[in-house]
Amino acid sequence: MSETVKEKFERIKENRNKLNACPCHKFDLPSPPYKLGFKWTCLNCGGEMKGEAIFEYINGYVAAGGDANNIVEGWN
Repeated sequence: MSETVKEKFERIKENRNKLNACPCHKFDLPSPPYKLGFKWTCLNCGGEMKGEAIFEYINGYVAAGGDANNIVEGWN
């Protein structure tokens, strides 16, 4: 049975709530190459993010003075 629009919306809201409540995301990414659109799960909150969003999250974290290795071990 396929997911209804309402069910999908509720799943998206639940995921967004997890991500928003997380103090700092941490991901265990496999070695490249990465598939476009693939999602990884945050080890801290269980929320899912697409790879492109993770890379942008890391850019913002570093711009704010953080260490990318806190998000993905071995990033640098």
